[in-house]
Amino acid sequence: MQHLRTKVSLRHLLIYIGVALVLVGSLASFTDASSTTFRAGLQAADSSGCGNRVGTAQYTPDSSSAGWSSYAYDGGGTDVTCFKVYSDPGPASMDVRVCVQAYNNGVVYAERCTNWASAGGGWSSYSSDKDLDAARIKVENRAMPANQTLASTYLGIQLAKGTNGACNQPGAARYTSTSGGWSSWALDGSAGDADCIRVFLGATVDTAIYPTVSFSANPSVIVSGNSSTLTWSASNATSCTGSGFSTGNATSGNRSVSPVVTTQYSVRCYSSTGHSTIKYATVTVNSPTPTATLEVRNDTTGGTYTGSNITINQGEQISLKWSSSNATSCAGSNFSTGGATSGTQSSINEPAVGSSVTYTLICTGSGGSGNDALVVTTVALLPPTLTSPQEGEPVRRSDSATLNWNLNGNNPAQCSFTGTGVPSSISAQTGSFNITVEGESTITLTCPGGSDDVTITIVPQVFEQ
Repeated sequence: MQHLRTKVSLRHLLIYIGVALVLVGSLASFTDASSTTFRAGLQAADSSGCGNRVGTAQYTPDSSSAGWSSYAYDGGGTDVTCFKVYSDPGPASMDVRVCVQAYNNGVVYAERCTNWASAGGGWSSYSSDKDLDAARIKVENRAMPANQTLASTYLGIQLAKGTNGACNQPGAARYTSTSGGWSSWALDGSAGDADCIRVFLGATVDTAIYPTVSFSANPSVIVSGNSSTLTWSASNATSCTGSGFSTGNATSGNRSVSPVVTTQYSVRCYSSTGHSTIKYATVTVNSPTPTATLEVRNDTTGGTYTGSNITINQGEQISLKWSSSNATSCAGSNFSTGGATSGTQSSINEPAVGSSVTYTLICTGSGGSGNDALVVTTVALLPPTLTSPQEGEPVRRSDSATLNWNLNGNNPAQCSFTGTGVPSSISAQTGSFNITVEGESTITLTCPGGSDDVTITIVPQVFEQ
């Protein structure tokens, strides 16, 4: 019998050593309210007052993988009278459940688990044997169902006696607060050594409502100075706010915007639960495309500038006039702009007779380039025609002779008469004039296209009667 008492004392000594080592390890690894998952703990004590032989508190791992705590013994190592439970709520993004497992005299009994928090939690079944030596607690986690979060959690514990394999005489259940911490001590209904232990998980689950939002910009690409229409609509929303524009808190609508640079707009809509959904739309702003305008004028004949193709006669001169918009520089083909975005140029190489030249203006800017072109054609001039009814028919001295001209397209300003009594200038394509014949006269009409002449002779005096 003495040998048996020595053996029991040795067992207790080993338990005390193990408890001390666990205590050191537990104190080193435990950090209150800093878990990355929901965390739980158990502590055991002996005697009905729960103030004697208090064992080391044991906690589930402080990691996202959760898991079992070590076994919680009382300070004597056998026949626990009291248990209390600890909770650290942790983040609200993981779904959790809690399990408990009884241990007695080397035998590990079936673990009993609560329901998942997202399913309402509640009490586990009892894990039990006669006069429990210890128990341990476990946390399991998983992803929360879509759009759900844990608003609050707490734990409970309850002890009972066991009779004929059934747990009866339950003691008062003890609970932690939703902010975490320890419960008060739990005893079975007889305040004796506990046979059965079970745990409780209380949870409040918020189901988040996220609005469904559509948001678009039309058109999504504009030229600077133009506008785009932002259109939004939301379901399951109580209000919407815009970034870069005003929604007036309306859950649907449209707004016209005229950004000067590429701009990203957003609309965020809120539900009745305070959850929100944000959508984005970008309006890309391009610089306006440059325009180019090229015009030509026949400087010889005068008149106004035109953007149409023209035909000029041999020897006539032209000038070009150009303008642009949204351009930083312009260049000419077959004429020089000097890089200017507008101007005139009269030093032009006109086309050779019988040929055409295309003059092209190209203006560039940040929005690209624009161009314009026109064609000038030079045609050969016919010689003018000069006639007289009196040519070949001698007239009497001092009689009058009539001369008729046709310039045949030559420029009147570039044509002239030579001879006695001729007009000093020509202003029309056709016409006539009279001269008084005092002797044989030759009248010449000269134009860029050539010349023509008429010779008027007089009747010899011997025949004049």
